[in-house]
Amino acid sequence: MIVVLMVAAAFGPYTGLPGLRTEQLVVYATCALALVVGAHRLGRAPAAAGVIGALLATQLVVAMVAPGAESQALNVRTDGFAAIDNLALPVAVLVIGAVVLGDGGRDRLIRLAGYTLMMALCLNTVLSYLSLTRDMSPLLSHFWGGTGGLTPVAVLATGMDRFGGIFNQPAEAGVMYSLGLIIAVWFFKHQPLRLVIVGVVLAIGGLLAASKVFLIVGMPIALWQVWRFNNWRGRTWAALVALGVIAFYRYQSSGSTTAIGGRLLDDWLRPDRSETGLVALYTADRFGGQSAVNGSASIVLDHAPWFGLGLRGLDVPYDSGWLEALVLTGLCGVLLHTAVLVLLGLRWYRNRHRVSRVTSQLGGSLLLLITIGNLGQPMLTSNRVATVVWLLLWLLVIDPPAERRARIATAGPQRGQLPGQGSASAPLARQLV
Repeated sequence: MIVVLMVAAAFGPYTGLPGLRTEQLVVYATCALALVVGAHRLGRAPAAAGVIGALLATQLVVAMVAPGAESQALNVRTDGFAAIDNLALPVAVLVIGAVVLGDGGRDRLIRLAGYTLMMALCLNTVLSYLSLTRDMSPLLSHFWGGTGGLTPVAVLATGMDRFGGIFNQPAEAGVMYSLGLIIAVWFFKHQPLRLVIVGVVLAIGGLLAASKVFLIVGMPIALWQVWRFNNWRGRTWAALVALGVIAFYRYQSSGSTTAIGGRLLDDWLRPDRSETGLVALYTADRFGGQSAVNGSASIVLDHAPWFGLGLRGLDVPYDSGWLEALVLTGLCGVLLHTAVLVLLGLRWYRNRHRVSRVTSQLGGSLLLLITIGNLGQPMLTSNRVATVVWLLLWLLVIDPPAERRARIATAGPQRGQLPGQGSASAPLARQLV
């Protein structure tokens, strides 16, 4: 039930307390309770989990003490609470994984998390589609959150005919729909009809948000999964999903005054009209000569290159995980952030033969999505996204089934087990990667 609660909480509204999401309340309360009743179990967690948690915690400490935080050279700064949450929430999820999610079948936990994610995303697709023809803001505004009197990003996105449902930012919706579509391929690998139904609904949701992460990264990875690891029948069904989504887009664009994706998708389909170049076009000016990423990075490198500007950072969108690390913690943070991604990749590579082929494929696809998507969106720290991403990373990469069985076997005699019984693979549970 914990995995269901955590995934569902990521789709929850803001609470009555200023700036507090349901997700934060559930994750931090669960983490605190886990530490109270089961802190002794932290020692049984994989060593990789401890190292990753230490890297994230170090980044938080550096951000808190960074000299740039006291600099008066910049006037546009935030209050710093969002940065604390972004860096602390992944650590909380790792603690929950080590204390609470160690027991139980790994495949069962993956299925619970996956089903919950897909169901929530399908419901969000319905809300997004209803937004095409009616004003859903009285309901959805509870999910977009406290913005200090500023216009929510979701309202601005709606003006561009981009509908993310409960998600305030299209990028958040794109990451979630990418995760849902990749998991759907894993779930329904032997049930093509269900894959078509769920896949079309999820693809429509991602298309409604017109997220670059979904269109450029998530959907291609899902289609590659189907094509690479299925026979001609599975590939045929994947083609039907793609054709269904294209047909839906064309129908909605021609049969309604509201075109899905608005001018964004229209520009994408006609790159020859772009005056800024293909890189700027397909990254929404994130990269290129005068990109927002370059501008923010230049400010940091000019004022506090080694340890960044601290928790208050810059009051600009962090359009990359590495940019967020650079702004908050400088080049030191970039190294820490990169080390986390490298360690996750090594962990998956080391354990890819200790799990089933399809589960290894799912873990690899998750890492591929995170690594590529991290160029345009902080994949490991974004609101709503981080909880689901780190939960799946724990289940698929950090603590795989084979290692869990080895750790139980070497933890000592179990109930009904004679001393000396168990596995001889004790060192496996303590390996870093």
